[in-house]
Amino acid sequence: MNYASASAQFAGSTYTVDKKTGGLYLTDSAGQTRLLTNLGSQLFDAVQFDFQKTPKGLIYLTVTDVYGEPHINNKWYTMIIKDGMVIRHASVGYHLRYGDNVKIAGDQLLLTDGKILRLIEDGTGNVTETINLNTLGGNSDNYLVEGMDEDFLLIRSNQQGFLMMIDRKTGAKTLLYKALLDVEQQKYAETNDLPFFGDNLKFLKREGDALLFNNEYAKDGKVYKLMLDGS
Repeated sequence: MNYASASAQFAGSTYTVDKKTGGLYLTDSAGQTRLLTNLGSQLFDAVQFDFQKTPKGLIYLTVTDVYGEPHINNKWYTMIIKDGMVIRHASVGYHLRYGDNVKIAGDQLLLTDGKILRLIEDGTGNVTETINLNTLGGNSDNYLVEGMDEDFLLIRSNQQGFLMMIDRKTGAKTLLYKALLDVEQQKYAETNDLPFFGDNLKFLKREGDALLFNNEYAKDGKVYKLMLDGS
């Protein structure tokens, strides 16, 4: 191939993206090449592939394009592949956000364009639920999905940068920096612009009815706990 491209191998096949056209090609183990899908736009710079095999045999492929000086923009193209065919896809762009969206929660796969989140049944690829992130978050923006379980959802507005917990049963919203951080750290989250606006709370894990976070701005070694039952 003579055009600017990027390639990666997975499960005996080679995946190649034409950075000029956005065409994604698959070359199988027999050397046969075909167009798998078109990503829908030109890719610019540091292209990376991430493959995940799901428990029920699907492939979740993420193609990431990091561009702009000094690499301030991310665009992610996400695809669910079944039997060598793309059956679901989405793309989303973020500015000065370098986290990653959750891809798998329980037996569901997550696909988002930043505004709509689709929950996909593993194995079949069927859409089981569609969630409007702009409605939940309250702003017209692209949102990151940083955590999810059957009873909660963690989302962050690209522009404002505040991590929010949504109770999936009641719809109640909790701004986590307000609930977890002291007054000084709250003020910093509201006024800083380096490296980007907002807090830098990072979801670590769930322990029973508690969600655990750390604060990567302060790097104070503390684990901040939010109880889902409100206690």
